[in-house]
Amino acid sequence: MAMDPSWYLRKYDDGGIFGPLPFDQLSRWASKARVAPRDLVSSDQETWMKAPMLSELGMDWLVEVTSERYYGPTTLGAINEFVRLGEVTPENFVINTCDGSRRKIQEITPFFPNQVRYRELEQRYQELLAASPAQP
Repeated sequence: MAMDPSWYLRKYDDGGIFGPLPFDQLSRWASKARVAPRDLVSSDQETWMKAPMLSELGMDWLVEVTSERYYGPTTLGAINEFVRLGEVTPENFVINTCDGSRRKIQEITPFFPNQVRYRELEQRYQELLAASPAQP
Protein backbone atom coordinates (compact mmCIF):
# COMPACT_ATOMS: atom_id res chain seq x y z
CA MET A 1 0.00 0.00 0.00
CA ALA A 2 2.76 2.46 0.90
CA MET A 3 4.35 1.96 -2.50
CA ASP A 4 1.50 3.70 -4.35
CA PRO A 5 2.95 6.74 -6.10
CA SER A 6 0.42 9.29 -4.84
CA TRP A 7 -0.79 9.95 -1.34
CA TYR A 8 -3.11 12.55 0.14
CA LEU A 9 -3.27 13.98 3.63
CA ARG A 10 -6.49 15.44 5.03
CA LYS A 11 -5.92 17.61 8.08
CA TYR A 12 -8.34 17.00 10.94
CA ASP A 13 -8.33 20.63 12.08
CA ASP A 14 -9.64 22.27 8.92
CA GLY A 15 -10.23 19.48 6.39
CA GLY A 16 -7.52 20.83 4.10
CA ILE A 17 -6.12 18.26 1.68
CA PHE A 18 -2.46 18.07 0.66
CA GLY A 19 -1.30 16.02 -2.30
CA PRO A 20 -0.75 14.20 -4.43
CA LEU A 21 2.61 13.52 -2.85
CA PRO A 22 5.02 10.59 -2.79
CA PHE A 23 4.93 8.31 0.23
CA ASP A 24 8.43 9.32 1.32
CA GLN A 25 7.22 12.94 1.60
CA LEU A 26 4.25 11.84 3.72
CA SER A 27 6.61 9.81 5.88
CA ARG A 28 8.96 12.78 6.33
CA TRP A 29 6.01 14.93 7.36
CA ALA A 30 5.00 12.32 9.94
CA SER A 31 8.54 12.23 11.35
CA LYS A 32 8.52 16.04 11.66
CA ALA A 33 5.23 16.13 13.61
CA ARG A 34 3.31 17.50 10.62
CA VAL A 35 0.91 14.55 10.56
CA ALA A 36 -1.35 14.45 13.61
CA PRO A 37 -3.04 11.34 15.05
CA ARG A 38 -6.48 12.44 13.83
CA ASP A 39 -5.35 13.35 10.30
CA LEU A 40 -6.49 11.08 7.48
CA VAL A 41 -4.47 9.59 4.61
CA SER A 42 -5.56 8.11 1.29
CA SER A 43 -3.97 6.84 -1.89
CA ASP A 44 -7.10 7.46 -3.98
CA GLN A 45 -9.06 10.25 -2.18
CA GLU A 46 -11.99 7.85 -1.84
CA THR A 47 -10.93 5.58 1.00
CA TRP A 48 -9.51 7.48 3.97
CA MET A 49 -7.93 6.10 7.15
CA LYS A 50 -6.47 7.66 10.25
CA ALA A 51 -2.77 8.25 9.66
CA PRO A 52 -1.58 6.00 12.54
CA MET A 53 -3.35 3.05 10.92
CA LEU A 54 -0.86 3.17 8.04
CA SER A 55 1.84 1.13 9.78
CA GLU A 56 4.54 2.23 7.34
CA LEU A 57 4.41 5.72 8.86
CA GLY A 58 5.73 4.36 12.18
CA MET A 59 3.22 6.28 14.29
CA ASP A 60 3.65 3.71 17.06
CA TRP A 61 4.28 5.86 20.16
CA LEU A 62 2.05 7.47 22.79
CA VAL A 63 3.60 10.30 24.79
CA GLU A 64 2.63 10.68 28.45
CA VAL A 65 2.37 14.45 28.57
CA THR A 66 1.07 14.16 32.15
CA SER A 67 -0.17 11.18 34.16
CA GLU A 68 -3.67 12.03 32.89
CA ARG A 69 -2.93 13.26 29.36
CA TYR A 70 -1.46 11.39 26.39
CA TYR A 71 -0.58 12.45 22.85
CA GLY A 72 -0.40 10.14 19.87
CA PRO A 73 0.15 7.80 18.43
CA THR A 74 3.06 9.55 16.76
CA THR A 75 6.56 8.89 15.44
CA LEU A 76 9.93 8.98 17.17
CA GLY A 77 10.86 11.85 14.87
CA ALA A 78 7.85 13.81 16.07
CA ILE A 79 8.76 13.08 19.70
CA ASN A 80 12.24 14.38 18.98
CA GLU A 81 10.64 17.55 17.63
CA PHE A 82 8.50 17.89 20.78
CA VAL A 83 11.63 17.58 22.95
CA ARG A 84 13.46 20.14 20.81
CA LEU A 85 10.54 22.57 21.18
CA GLY A 86 10.35 22.00 24.94
CA GLU A 87 6.82 20.56 24.80
CA VAL A 88 8.06 17.42 26.57
CA THR A 89 11.36 16.49 28.18
CA PRO A 90 13.55 13.39 27.87
CA GLU A 91 12.13 12.47 31.32
CA ASN A 92 8.61 12.03 29.91
CA PHE A 93 7.43 8.46 29.36
CA VAL A 94 6.39 6.99 26.02
CA ILE A 95 4.46 3.81 25.32
CA ASN A 96 5.08 1.68 22.26
CA THR A 97 1.63 0.79 20.92
CA CYS A 98 2.97 -2.33 19.18
CA ASP A 99 4.40 -4.09 22.23
CA GLY A 100 3.00 -2.09 25.19
CA SER A 101 6.45 -1.25 26.58
CA ARG A 102 6.75 1.96 28.61
CA ARG A 103 10.00 3.85 29.10
CA LYS A 104 11.42 7.33 29.37
CA ILE A 105 12.19 9.11 26.13
CA GLN A 106 15.86 9.32 27.15
CA GLU A 107 16.03 5.53 27.41
CA ILE A 108 15.39 5.03 23.70
CA THR A 109 18.98 4.54 22.51
CA PRO A 110 18.38 5.21 18.78
CA PHE A 111 16.52 8.34 19.81
CA PHE A 112 19.33 9.70 21.98
CA PRO A 113 22.42 7.89 20.67
CA ASN A 114 24.79 9.96 22.81
CA GLN A 115 22.74 9.44 25.99
CA VAL A 116 24.26 6.02 26.71
CA ARG A 117 27.78 7.35 26.17
CA TYR A 118 27.00 10.37 28.35
CA ARG A 119 25.79 8.12 31.18
CA GLU A 120 28.95 5.99 30.90
CA LEU A 121 31.16 9.08 31.07
CA GLU A 122 29.19 10.55 33.97
CA GLN A 123 29.47 7.26 35.90
CA ARG A 124 33.22 7.11 35.27
CA TYR A 125 33.60 10.73 36.39
CA GLN A 126 31.72 10.00 39.62
CA GLU A 127 33.92 6.94 40.23
CA LEU A 128 37.06 9.04 39.76
CA LEU A 129 35.73 11.70 42.12
CA ALA A 130 34.97 9.10 44.76
CA ALA A 131 38.43 7.51 44.43
CA SER A 132 40.41 10.76 44.59
CA PRO A 133 41.69 12.08 47.92
CA ALA A 134 39.66 14.88 49.46
CA GLN A 135 40.89 18.35 48.56
CA PRO A 136 41.32 21.01 51.29
